[in-house]
Amino acid sequence: MTAIRVKDVVATVTELLTQMLAAIRGANALTLVTGILVLAGALSAGLAGRLYDAVVLKTYGATRIELIQAFIIEYGILGLASALFGITVGALASWFLSFWILEMPWSFSWLTAISTALLAMVLAIASGLAVTWRALTAKPAPILRDE
Repeated sequence: MTAIRVKDVVATVTELLTQMLAAIRGANALTLVTGILVLAGALSAGLAGRLYDAVVLKTYGATRIELIQAFIIEYGILGLASALFGITVGALASWFLSFWILEMPWSFSWLTAISTALLAMVLAIASGLAVTWRALTAKPAPILRDE
């Protein structure tokens, strides 16, 4: 019979769990960066339409503040919808892995979900305003002449 030191087993398990946690964090960071890039691409693709909408609204008397408020609401809703979708899919995937694959109890972190949703909304608003800032500063006449 061979004696196995508990200290060595605990050290090995701790090292393995640390590596798994680092891999999970890396995957989460990659997912977040990818999501931000996709969101920025989607916002850039719709820039021409937003530019036209903004100059038409300016022609009808909308102020820059009103346009910013409208964009904030639009991008906030977009960020919230993205966050709710991501949280739902992520929670279902983690439940499936935890319950069926790892056979471990599963718990949902409301704090993480809410903070993720708020972060997604802030990022959507910030990136949306950054992409559409040109629409806020554009003069209506040249753009409407080109239509």
